[in-house]
Amino acid sequence: MKKSEIFFGLLRIPFDFGLTILAWLIAYQIRPYTDLIPFVHFQYAPEQLPPYPVFIEIIILSSLALVLLFGIAGLYSLKTTFKKSREIKNIFFFTATWIMFFMAYYFLIAHTLFFSRIVLAHTTFFAIIFISLGRFLIRYIQIICLKLEIGKRNILLIGTSPTAESLVKSLKKNPAYNLIGTLKFNPQKKTFVIPILGILPDLERIVKKHKIEEIWLTENKAKAEREILEFCQTNHIGFRLIPDMKGLHYSHVEISFLNGLPVLEIKPTPLDGWGKIVKRIYDFICATIGLILLSPFFILIGIVIKFNSTGPVFYASKRVGEKGEIFKMIKFRSMYKDAEKQKAKLEKLNHRKGPLFKIKNDPRITGVGKILRKTSLDELPQLWNVLRGEMSLVGPRPHLPEEIKNYQEHQKRTLTIKPGITGLAQISGRSDIDFDKEVNLDIAYIENWSIWLDFKIVLKTIVVILKGKGAD
Repeated sequence: MKKSEIFFGLLRIPFDFGLTILAWLIAYQIRPYTDLIPFVHFQYAPEQLPPYPVFIEIIILSSLALVLLFGIAGLYSLKTTFKKSREIKNIFFFTATWIMFFMAYYFLIAHTLFFSRIVLAHTTFFAIIFISLGRFLIRYIQIICLKLEIGKRNILLIGTSPTAESLVKSLKKNPAYNLIGTLKFNPQKKTFVIPILGILPDLERIVKKHKIEEIWLTENKAKAEREILEFCQTNHIGFRLIPDMKGLHYSHVEISFLNGLPVLEIKPTPLDGWGKIVKRIYDFICATIGLILLSPFFILIGIVIKFNSTGPVFYASKRVGEKGEIFKMIKFRSMYKDAEKQKAKLEKLNHRKGPLFKIKNDPRITGVGKILRKTSLDELPQLWNVLRGEMSLVGPRPHLPEEIKNYQEHQKRTLTIKPGITGLAQISGRSDIDFDKEVNLDIAYIENWSIWLDFKIVLKTIVVILKGKGAD
């Protein structure tokens, strides 16, 4: 997802909040005027309006409640692909629902009538109008940016079928897309309505050359679908399918229509969009609290490490993170200073299948290091990596660059999200499970993420650590 999409998606929140407050303020100011509507006269007494400071408190809390309701109802989806008419309908319905909740609160909980039902009516009217206009303004600004080539998505089609020709006409009219070209399945095909950039085996080269952000598959070929989908998931590229509506077998599928053509967007993970934002907020809060509460333990562990062996307290190891980016993962040092130099001599003792290096009773580990590893206390400094945004509390474990080089293609799927301090693999056996099972667990986590799953994994991790099971 592009940064511009996230920006305009998030921009709706302060807009809605501010415009709702504006609706309240206007309703408050015009209430004394009793002849605003022709042939209709409203009675008015000054005591019908509360003091201004009290009113301000009410409207701030109620406006926050409306934003929360809109969020629960899905009105802040970061991909604004729905029609304007549907958006206005949703705004009307949920604003009306909000005002009914507001009235129910005063009647059922506060056991009093709201100070002015006419103010409520005016607020509802103005809120619907203002929020709708705000959405139109944001959309208009977004369209201007797209026309200025800001936020456009580079699209690659695959296939040269009649369906693809119809799709090209629609995509060319859409300012959100920059249609680069297509790849062909049929080697005999020489011309098409857009440039033919090559054949399917050229996919990786074309994607890198043109910085492709989305691939649209326009022909139903089962084997190609699987290969292209796996490629897109590994390389963090959007994938959409113009389907034969029979036999769909994907999870996280979002269906939309483009000029009557059904378009399937295959979402690789719920972490796309709002999920990523929620996870980052959760990580930031937990890492901040964790670093503050655990700081006395950091000092104590550092003193013990210094007394036990020579060398620094912390050890920074180069690891591969999200999208293959290299970062330095911080741990409490649990090995002797020359541990890396001894690794080559110990390669033959590796007891794990796959690209990872693990040996039982590793002679390079210090006495204190064995305790730190058994209790996973050596991992605590990674909270700093989480705070910096290089890692997450939960996710696939980050591995060394030389280990990543030996990954098979499907195993690279684990690099599509931020690595974690803990994960499904760590609560399912830690270092006892083989690498293939670890990858399968990590992919299952990516495909089925939820904030509640993160919460449960963190709690289960604490239990596993206390049992001391499966640690090297």
